[in-house]
Amino acid sequence: MKKVLMMLVIFSLMLFSVTGQGDFKGFTTPKITKIREYPRGIASQAAFNGKMDDILYKTKVLQVQNYYGSSFYYNNIAEAVDLKDGKNLWRHNLDGMVVDVRRVENFYYILTPTSIYQIEADTGKIGWRFNIEDSTFHYSPKEKHLEIVKAHDFGSPDFYIPSFDICHKSKKLILYKTPFLLQLIDLSGQRVENEFSIEVKHEINDYNFVRFFEDGFLLKNSWMLFRYSADFKEKRFEFRLRNYVTEQPIFINMPTGSGKGIGIPGVHFSYLISENGQLMGRFDQDDSMFSMTVVKDMLLLEHLKGRLYCLNTQMEKIWEWRNPIKDNFMFVFLPLRWNRAFDCSPMVVNYKGKDLIILKSSGVLYVLDETGHLITKESLIKQPSVKRANEYFSVASRLSPVVIDGQIHIIVSIVSGEISRSGRDFCVTDYLVTTKMKE
Repeated sequence: MKKVLMMLVIFSLMLFSVTGQGDFKGFTTPKITKIREYPRGIASQAAFNGKMDDILYKTKVLQVQNYYGSSFYYNNIAEAVDLKDGKNLWRHNLDGMVVDVRRVENFYYILTPTSIYQIEADTGKIGWRFNIEDSTFHYSPKEKHLEIVKAHDFGSPDFYIPSFDICHKSKKLILYKTPFLLQLIDLSGQRVENEFSIEVKHEINDYNFVRFFEDGFLLKNSWMLFRYSADFKEKRFEFRLRNYVTEQPIFINMPTGSGKGIGIPGVHFSYLISENGQLMGRFDQDDSMFSMTVVKDMLLLEHLKGRLYCLNTQMEKIWEWRNPIKDNFMFVFLPLRWNRAFDCSPMVVNYKGKDLIILKSSGVLYVLDETGHLITKESLIKQPSVKRANEYFSVASRLSPVVIDGQIHIIVSIVSGEISRSGRDFCVTDYLVTTKMKE
């Protein structure tokens, strides 16, 4: 009898160690609402570069349609969806594909290659439109929806795509208009306040960006990362990157009290750089990192092939977790099996005093503890099998799960059809899934 009791105790301890959090009881039965079905061959994406904070306002989420990966569909549609009921609130056809989105209070600021739009989040009313004069981007699709634009098409200076950032406190917008020219725009006065010319060696048009940083700016052009003073007269550091950057940088309050760190995910190499331009750590890995997320004094890197890496602030790996869903690929004659990419950046929530990491992939919700152990997984909606040949990308919404009044709202994209190099005969349907953590 004692042996039986001992075995039960051991089994209970083992079960607890597998589930990680003994008090987490899973999710309630999800409520599923169809948002819309897209034209064949069109992918949906709720956040350009997966930046939830830039697009969420109260219960409203801004959706833009384009392709996340090495090529994308030329699309110019921006629409707001209410996360409470999945209803479409408003919709606009803009003058070009959506490049990036920011939010200040109840306004969205949407950047296209030729314009900046201010759109009121509640009503969808366009407050104003700023024309980017002398834009170097001159491209119009032959068809409204189905034009495919490859990344290498933007290698020419004629296809330079602008970038921007907004300072919420000062309500200023910085526009990286051309490789050598920036404009500071006063949002209140709706006017160009200042213009800055910079001397840089512009080699490629790979994902250049500008960000407000401390009392100045952080700017990436070609392979170089620069930190400038507020008037762009003083270059405070320059740092050469060895790879393509895949995401906007994140700013990290370093636990050692040594100021802010700059985290940059990229292809093959991801960096952590000090505010003075010193390399603090580099993580080397095959293929691309889609995003970087901070959890306490750790960093989470989301990998293209369905892996999640947890690193310390020296960019050393603490643990790794792989999505159990796999895709089959054919590379020439060699079959490959890759873990399915995640549909969003990881979301970190505090549940009863403990941090949980929530990931979404193909209609399945995964919950990990901060040590990388799988606590539970919840199938939200069944994802049909999709044939993918010699091509790898996610056509799903990049919006992370959103918590509103204790409920978790998730946009799940269901893909059906065939995806290959020769064709895009697939269809995407977006659903709003609402659930709640059980008490």
